[in-house]
Amino acid sequence: MKKYLSLFLILMSIFLSGCTVKAVDRTVGEVTYDGGETKEPGAVTRHTYITAVGDIMLGRGVGTRLKNQGYTGPFEDIKPYIQSDMAVGNLECVISERGEKMEGKGIYLRARPEAVETLKYLGFDVLSLANNHTMDYGEDAFMDTVDILRKNGISTVGAGSNIAESRTPYIKDIDGIKVAVLGYNQFYNVKWSRDGRTMEALKDRCGTAPLDIGTIVDDIKKAREAADIVIVMPHWGVEESTIVPAEQRQMAHEMIDAGASVVIGSHPHILQGIEVYKGGLVAYSLGNFVFDQNDSRNKESIVLGLNFNDGKLSEAVISPFVIEDKVKPTPATGEKGEEILDMLKSLSEEFDTQINIEKATGKIRIEGRD
Repeated sequence: MKKYLSLFLILMSIFLSGCTVKAVDRTVGEVTYDGGETKEPGAVTRHTYITAVGDIMLGRGVGTRLKNQGYTGPFEDIKPYIQSDMAVGNLECVISERGEKMEGKGIYLRARPEAVETLKYLGFDVLSLANNHTMDYGEDAFMDTVDILRKNGISTVGAGSNIAESRTPYIKDIDGIKVAVLGYNQFYNVKWSRDGRTMEALKDRCGTAPLDIGTIVDDIKKAREAADIVIVMPHWGVEESTIVPAEQRQMAHEMIDAGASVVIGSHPHILQGIEVYKGGLVAYSLGNFVFDQNDSRNKESIVLGLNFNDGKLSEAVISPFVIEDKVKPTPATGEKGEEILDMLKSLSEEFDTQINIEKATGKIRIEGRD
């Protein structure tokens, strides 16, 4: 009885003193909480490090080289840059030996089932399938892709066996910090031939989640209820262009306003600028991670590292690389690394975002949300 009485008195003392601790809206440095209260001395800050890359294509010329060179060898140099608490990317091909080409598309991207060894070796936790190549070989190849990835410990977002599954977030608990990932496809309703089907997932049909801002905002808000960090991966924009359309930028801002921590774009196949907005970060395009395109800009890219303290984004780390022999992502050092970072710095300044460059690494400091 004395034990319960003591506990009651302690709780009453805390209540009357007004010393409440809130678990949201943390800032960086001298970590404070919503309401201005300072974190208790000796309290441990939980650090989360997430890495992201751009378009991953393991078929066509890349697939031939992987078959000849091995599925892990070309990636030994880049692997240390990707290792993190969670790694994400956009898979721009199906993994299957089945299926018929979608009528009218013209470009079809498919990798051998053994190519999953590359993704497994690099340690990807989740890959977005919300893109314009996910349905290249029809439903059987799509379902094979999902099945092969899941059997190898890699989850998927942005596409599914129906619309509900395509909008369902991947959630990972990292030392008590929950991270949610969502994916959406701008090209979900394109008809590649007069009588052909679109890539949109429906109630009773597999496909990709639509890049519809109303849908996305709803999904972000729901994910925010379950997670401390929300990452949105839209497949959008104009191929081979560094220009971000005004409506795309507005959409990115609405995602951050809805509760997204980071927006990571894909599809242009080249780097676009990075923007800090209200304590969130938008990487409009990370370019290619591995692809067999020929233009020099298609071979320049970055690994984006994201540092969080107690679920609050504090810093982005930018590691430049180049794709060699159409298959090997290789860290860019010296003049080439500086060239890529200077280009990205210039593109990002258009969004009033400053990248600090030192020793072939770029860093962006993120302040707390407004």
